[in-house]
Amino acid sequence: MGEKKILSNNTIYSTFLKNIGIVSLANVLVGLQPVLLIPILSKTLSVEDYGMWILFIVTLGLIPPLLTLGLPQTLIRFFAVEESLIKKQDGYNSFLFIVIFVASIFLIIITILENPIANLLFDNEYLIVRLLALAIIVECISQLQFSFFLTFQLIKHHSYLRFSRALFQLLFVTIAVLLSSNLIISITLFLIINIIFMFIIWIMIIQRIGISLPIFTHIKKHIYFGLPLILSTASTWIVISSDRYLIAYFLGSKFVGYYGPAYDLGNITLLYAPFALLLPPMLSKFYDEKNVTLVMDIMQKSIKYYLLLAIPACIGVSVISKPLLDLLSTSEIAINSYFITPFSALSTLLFGYYIIIIQILFLEKKTKIIGYIWIFAAIINLVLNIFLIPQLGITGAALSTLVAFCSLTILVVYFTNRISDLSLKNLDILKHAIKCVILSICIIPIIFLFNPNGIAEIFFTIFSCILLYVMILVVTKMITVQEIIDFKQYF
Repeated sequence: MGEKKILSNNTIYSTFLKNIGIVSLANVLVGLQPVLLIPILSKTLSVEDYGMWILFIVTLGLIPPLLTLGLPQTLIRFFAVEESLIKKQDGYNSFLFIVIFVASIFLIIITILENPIANLLFDNEYLIVRLLALAIIVECISQLQFSFFLTFQLIKHHSYLRFSRALFQLLFVTIAVLLSSNLIISITLFLIINIIFMFIIWIMIIQRIGISLPIFTHIKKHIYFGLPLILSTASTWIVISSDRYLIAYFLGSKFVGYYGPAYDLGNITLLYAPFALLLPPMLSKFYDEKNVTLVMDIMQKSIKYYLLLAIPACIGVSVISKPLLDLLSTSEIAINSYFITPFSALSTLLFGYYIIIIQILFLEKKTKIIGYIWIFAAIINLVLNIFLIPQLGITGAALSTLVAFCSLTILVVYFTNRISDLSLKNLDILKHAIKCVILSICIIPIIFLFNPNGIAEIFFTIFSCILLYVMILVVTKMITVQEIIDFKQYF
């Protein structure tokens, strides 16, 4: 019996690693897309137009999670173990109806407020506001669609579709910018790609579960679970993205153009995105099956591998930020913002750790506490931004975000230890993190030795640092050769 359980767990870990590999490959493009667009947009558009592009993308990241009422996460939490086709139909179609209804109301509101929004954010470009409204509605539907694939463990479908959409967005925006240097045309093509993929995914979902009228079974329970996540989502946006709006207000859109590339460079989302996407449905399934030991073991392993990757990436990108920004953007942007990247990288490192440990509260359906934690972090961030941006410029914005993420991480660790029966080995995690920091510092001399400037030198330096770091991990037994082989076969 024990042997069967070990074999079963080994199969689960193997599947988990495989899915991490698949999702990571997709996120190489999804995560790097903003970085790849930096040289294309910043060197072709004016700094002001590039600042408006950033505001468009940031707003597109803010509004849809609010309008979906936390229903994508609710779908994952309540339907991950569902096998009944009828219940799957009702759950998904009910959620889809609500999302479309709320998004339609938003469209009416944004139409009424078109003028002040255009004046405030987009230099009186009213067409951008209209395109933004349509893009938000499409993204609301798309977020629920992508959650469908995660909920029912259709990881390949999810990854291939996200990869394809990001690739076509990148290609068509690049073509539009290079041929026309026109922001409106670029945004229009970006929106068209999203619409096409929305309909493709819609057809794929219909083929799996069919079409049925929503019955709204248990909808009160689902809304009760999802609504607190709106507070979390709104507060998340305040912490992560509101600084762009405040920079635009206090300093002008030109400084948003400075701040955006440097912050995006340090925002290494591809490192934590696989865990953010895979852990909720997988852990929900095992938790509902009362397999708590396996849940905690997966979380411990996730933290181990995340820190092994994220800490050296954070240190490396911070040290090499100026030559990278020189390569990816313009010398004007690089000299005015390279010092932002270390703040962004450390904030992203903390956020990735939060993504993993917050699963404990998510599993126990403590979404109210998640919302309260984010509200506290958002208040800190907003207040600090208002005081520090006029005094310290864009450095004040980056510092405010870092302080907010520090407070967020501390609060999550505190509440998960105090109110949950699920407990992580925090002392072991701390020791592991310290070891990763010490080992990662060993790669810094390589960067200063090569002092990279051109594209070839930068990539050679990055490759050398990765090779050295992996060798150090093996020698110090932080990771085994077999673990490297296991990862390699899935990537």
